[in-house]
Amino acid sequence: MPAKYGQQFIGQIRFGDSDPVAKKQVSTEYFTPRNPSFVTEQMAKEMRRRLRMAITQWGMKGILYVRKTKGNTLTRELSFTGSSPYSYALWQRGTESIPSPNHPDSRSIQITVNGIRMTQVRKRSELSGTFSFYVLEADDSSSVEIIFSNGFTPTGKKVVCTYETICICFDYTTGQSQRPDCEVCFGTGLEGGYTRFFNVDEKDGIIWVRRRQNLSSKDLEMFGYNLKDRPQFYSLPEPRISNTDFIEIVSSDFAGKRYHVKNMDFHYIGDKPTSQWFNLNEVQTNDPIYKVKQL
Repeated sequence: MPAKYGQQFIGQIRFGDSDPVAKKQVSTEYFTPRNPSFVTEQMAKEMRRRLRMAITQWGMKGILYVRKTKGNTLTRELSFTGSSPYSYALWQRGTESIPSPNHPDSRSIQITVNGIRMTQVRKRSELSGTFSFYVLEADDSSSVEIIFSNGFTPTGKKVVCTYETICICFDYTTGQSQRPDCEVCFGTGLEGGYTRFFNVDEKDGIIWVRRRQNLSSKDLEMFGYNLKDRPQFYSLPEPRISNTDFIEIVSSDFAGKRYHVKNMDFHYIGDKPTSQWFNLNEVQTNDPIYKVKQL
């Protein structure tokens, strides 16, 4: 009976039981089925299990810091004095010795009156009716003030303001920090810059990474060639790592060093991810990123 696809699983291709070659060993590292539909979740789990065994035995422990994609969300109930037209000083910059954090992102400000959302207008001249407001931010980003429409009456009502925070060095035009060396946002434009990923599946919340040995480069160096090797590292498919993150190594000879993640790529069996591959670029110790606290 000719060979046919029957069951497929990690490490073996199983043919029909009547076939003279009932089982054929194959390389699990390079084997990819012809048709991803043959791939099962059990196959991916087995590959990840084997990878985990190798990476925890020969790899390094690391702490993953994930770059923020949005600021902190703050909520404040507003109180007013005076009479119409009403305004509210939401934020004002402090001094060098007493900095004022939590700079509001003007675009994110939302205001509700007794649970009903007001409308933010782009120009002060567009204020009208009773349910519109305009955000006035000083040209030097020293203050943020909310201007309400003439018909707005807060008396006896619950007025709540919700907004996300940005760093004072944030540039609305580029969507990035104007100061890569900023010690408040670490060049991200968002206060704090990064959050630590805590891996609940590992003690102390660490992740595992392992360096791939580039034997061809080592062989060439034996013959006198000086190569600028860019070693690859790999990790399990979870947690997902991004090119904007950084990793601090906490074991081996590299303990205490921090690295930017670059050239992230995934390896698959069929359509199932089994590992993440990337380069690690060492961060200079005078870089502000070293001031991100190890939480």
